[in-house]
Amino acid sequence: MFFAKIPRHTRQNAITEGDLECILTRNCEGTEQLSLYLQLVRNIRIMEKFTGKVWVLGDDIDTDIIIPTEYLALKTIDDMKQYGFSPLRPELAGQIQKGDIIVAGKNFGCGSSREQAPEIIKALGIQCVIAKSFARIFFRNSINNGLLLIEQPDLHDDIKEGDEVTVVTVSYTHLRAHETLR
Repeated sequence: MFFAKIPRHTRQNAITEGDLECILTRNCEGTEQLSLYLQLVRNIRIMEKFTGKVWVLGDDIDTDIIIPTEYLALKTIDDMKQYGFSPLRPELAGQIQKGDIIVAGKNFGCGSSREQAPEIIKALGIQCVIAKSFARIFFRNSINNGLLLIEQPDLHDDIKEGDEVTVVTVSYTHLRAHETLR
């Protein structure tokens, strides 16, 4: 199981793989994790859990590969999506199924700042993109368009196309003594 990169300032309080498994399954009896579970269970909320087939792409996948310039003149994103990734793999857009996941190397979404790139990925049915790193403008455009991006430095090197990945998104709220959430 892989976990997204945890910012340095939160690593000392990070939830480990075993802790997360304990919390998700609520099966902590007789483990050292029981006290952690009791402390955290009220503060963790599962937002979403999904599994998808993986499509593996390399480093430096730029927005011109995601949607080539010549197709930007088409009227709708739905018209454009069939040409997604065509310079790299012409058949890919037709093979992607709703709920699939892209796993890529570093600098995914580099190049021009076209906003259609994350829209095309969403229109193809991709649940999320997991990459070693993302280009800054693509990252922001993806947030604006509701495309889930996960930065994870190891998965790309350890996975094969066609494998399945399960993603669990969680929301964690840390409350100190005598604080309430409003």
